[in-house]
Parts: sequence; C-alpha cells; structure tokens
Amino acid sequence: MLDSELLRFFANRFYGYGNPKAANWFISMEEAGGSTEDEVAARLSAWRQLGCQETCDVAEFHRCAKIGTEFFAENPPLQPTWYRMIRILLASEGQAPDVESARIYQRDQVGRANKTTLLSPLLPLPAPSIGAWPYGAWSDIVEFRDRATYSEYIIQQRIDYLSTRLTACRPRIVVFLGAAYRPHAERIIGTSLTEQEEGFWAATRGSTRIALCKHPNTRGLTNDYFDSVGRWLSRH
Repeated sequence: MLDSELLRFFANRFYGYGNPKAANWFISMEEAGGSTEDEVAARLSAWRQLGCQETCDVAEFHRCAKIGTEFFAENPPLQPTWYRMIRILLASEGQAPDVESARIYQRDQVGRANKTTLLSPLLPLPAPSIGAWPYGAWSDIVEFRDRATYSEYIIQQRIDYLSTRLTACRPRIVVFLGAAYRPHAERIIGTSLTEQEEGFWAATRGSTRIALCKHPNTRGLTNDYFDSVGRWLSRH
C-alpha cells in the first residue's frame, strides 16, 4: 500500500511543474503515468525529497523519481504531449514551431523552476488513462476509492486555487488541454470560452489570452491544429 498520509498531502498540495509566476500556463486534465504502484511510490518519494512544494522543477522531479529522464537528455526524444504544447507556445510568440526548436525548448525550458512555463494538472494524481483508477487498491483513503469520489473530493479546491493564482499572477497566456474539461476551465477563468472555426475555444481576460484545445493525444489531430491555437494567441 502507498503511504496514505503522503498521498493525501500530495493530492492536496501539488500543483505541477515549473515557475508559478510564469508567463505561459498549460493546464491539463491530469498527468499520464501511475501504471504501477512502485512508480507512484517513486513519484511521492521524489516530491518529499524536493521539499513537498506546490510546484517542482520538472527535470529535477523526474530525475529524483528515476522516470522519464530521457526527455531532459542532451538530445532528447520529443515527448508527444509536450511537443504539441510547445508548438502552441512557439507559434504564440511568432516563432516557427519546428522540431529542433521544440526539442531545445523541451530540454531547457518546459516546466523548469525559473523559466517561463507552468504545467499544472487539474487533477493531481497521475493515471494511465481516463478509464483506469488504481488508487482504490493502492490506498485506504476513502475519498480515493474510485475516480468519481476522488474528483468530487478534490476538484473544487483545485479550481479555487488556480482561479486565485490566475488573478494574482496575470500570465500572458493560459492554455487548457482537453475539451471535456471546458466547464471547469470556464469556472477557473470566470468567463465563457468562444468556439473558433479551427475547433478550439478562446477568450481574453484583461491582458491574459486564453485557449482551450483538444488534448494533444486526440486521434486524427495534426500539428497545424495546435499551431492555429498559437497563432490565435499571438494575434489577440
């Protein structure tokens, strides 16, 4: 069994990777992973080793947990979700979102503690898929017995936290990944999102430009779809 006290603390306190004052925010549904109990235990141990902070440097976290370290090597393979997220960011800055630029950005910038991005999962516990929920077997925490109970327990405090941070930090852009979470995104930003002809949703809030797009792993999507999100963010 996982350490229940540490697991609950992680779920209530951990808000992702990178710089909480970053100009560029990416809010996903949840982090992929959690395929085995040992992997989750390694993540919890790494988080404790790094001081149980609300946000961690993504490379430090993965090196401590000994998972996914190849994505921060000198010439890393592209992590598929991050790659399309980086394409949005580069296009939003008027840059050509080419493969090598994305590779360098992934290695040196994405989710790093003192750089320009924040990667924040709306739901804190990693899971291998939407249909998988192993924590009922790995923990004796009643609120984690199934996905529905867990979501009901955790979601409002996450929305409140992210909404408060958004007001305080006023990032340049906020990108939500996952169309199914549109109602939660609108609660975080406090306004409605308008569908664009390219098939994503967008809004502005003061100086912050906001987009919600389909998840990068959605079957059939092309790189141009994500580039179009970035181009909208660069024009508004």
